[in-house]
Amino acid sequence: MSNFVVRHATPADVDEIIRLAKVMWDAMGYPDTEGPWEVDARRVLVERLGRGIEGFVVDHPSTPGALVASALATVSERIPAFWNPRGALGYLQWVSTDPVHRRQGMGRAVTEAAFAWMRSQGVTVAELHATNSGESLYRAMGCEDSRYPNLWFRIGADAS
Repeated sequence: MSNFVVRHATPADVDEIIRLAKVMWDAMGYPDTEGPWEVDARRVLVERLGRGIEGFVVDHPSTPGALVASALATVSERIPAFWNPRGALGYLQWVSTDPVHRRQGMGRAVTEAAFAWMRSQGVTVAELHATNSGESLYRAMGCEDSRYPNLWFRIGADAS
């Protein structure tokens, strides 16, 4: 599939975006991700795609309604600092390409579209988490290690 078009995601793409997120998590070693999070993710994406969450997708060449690649981007307002003078912080999320369509430039294309959108929103710094197979792509695009470790604090009994 050498000729493909990256387009903005719409609410009609939400189920496929969630499916591709599961493909990504499976590649990260989380094969059993079914759960109630899907209901909330579907609701949030339907409500906010194009309104705070921007999605970029590539359609399947022969299956209407199916996607082969996707990426989501958000921008959050942080307190300005010397390393981020505007305080706008981008986050790249759920970048995924169906395994049979990998290594054809689609993951790069949806990522580039997401970064371009972030730039248009005033973002000068973006965060992402990479799979082992995606790390070289992101590094080739200019991503670098954070100077400090990325740590998580799980709040609440239901956070897993």
